[in-house]
Amino acid sequence: MDASWRRVGRVTAVDAAKRTLRITPLPGFEQAFEGCETIYVRCGDDAPVPARTTTVRRSGKLMLVGLTPGFSRDATAGLKHADVVMPASMAGHTHRARDMVDMRVETASGELLGVVFETIENSAGGAVRLKRPDGSTAALALPDELTRQVDFERGVIRIADPTPFMVLNDTSDD
Repeated sequence: MDASWRRVGRVTAVDAAKRTLRITPLPGFEQAFEGCETIYVRCGDDAPVPARTTTVRRSGKLMLVGLTPGFSRDATAGLKHADVVMPASMAGHTHRARDMVDMRVETASGELLGVVFETIENSAGGAVRLKRPDGSTAALALPDELTRQVDFERGVIRIADPTPFMVLNDTSDD
């Protein structure tokens, strides 16, 4: 996907007769839908298509979005499983540490540092505790300058050089 667009959710159900979409937002993007007058939907590799909204409301973990009559019922019907994207400058994502449990943490080169098993919330981006491949644990702060990419869909966090932000906790008895 073009870096100027950021995926914020997926259309999970449509009611074409009412021009209504059920959207599952990605973790951390729930707030991106509030007050939205326009959403952008992308089917496959096509360019994002703007769709003006009449209503946007939360229903449990889903967002229910009504589209204006200017968006045809046929077009609405074709949006099931479409990605919902927003310009990166408008996406308003804030990754929260609590959303990262069970995610893999990798360096930019793809080296596995560990899997998140515990999270700590704070105002500086949070911190996570990792189960390392060798069985030991580590604590890792996640300030914005360290986090390169958080891919909730694939369950991977890519980070820059973790050296100044990681504390190793060897759990061996010796």
